[in-house]
Amino acid sequence: MAIWALVLVIVLGVLGAFVGIPLAFVARSKIRQSGGALRGSGLALAALIIGFVWVALLALAIAIPTFLAVTHTGPAVQNLNLSVQSQISRTAPNGFDVPGDSSVSCQLPGSWTVGSTFACVVHGSAGTVIGRYDGTVEPNSSGGIYQWTGRYFPSS
Repeated sequence: MAIWALVLVIVLGVLGAFVGIPLAFVARSKIRQSGGALRGSGLALAALIIGFVWVALLALAIAIPTFLAVTHTGPAVQNLNLSVQSQISRTAPNGFDVPGDSSVSCQLPGSWTVGSTFACVVHGSAGTVIGRYDGTVEPNSSGGIYQWTGRYFPSS
């Protein structure tokens, strides 16, 4: 059993760990209960160590991207659209006072990191494009506070 546990965690990696770890525990238990008649405790221990290393690596492979996504996703696109629209229509500080805007459609940057850029299309009340807004993520965008600088370019 100890040999099979070790083979599983080595050959099948993380998948083998889910079978090899319980098998190694059973093997070590039977080896202890045999009073010395069975050998292979070291092999079972090696299977446990390698198996738990695989499980830890799997946990890190899931946790690290999840953590990075949480800290660098930026605002939801709907919130960004509303914030940019309020800036364009001058209902927010530093607004551009553009008359007749009815909606804004923004494309989020790939990641919300300093220097990343995003673009928004500004639509008028008739649904026609009346301009473009380009934004750049600012350095103090962290901890749920998203800041950017932007410029409005009216359509010709």
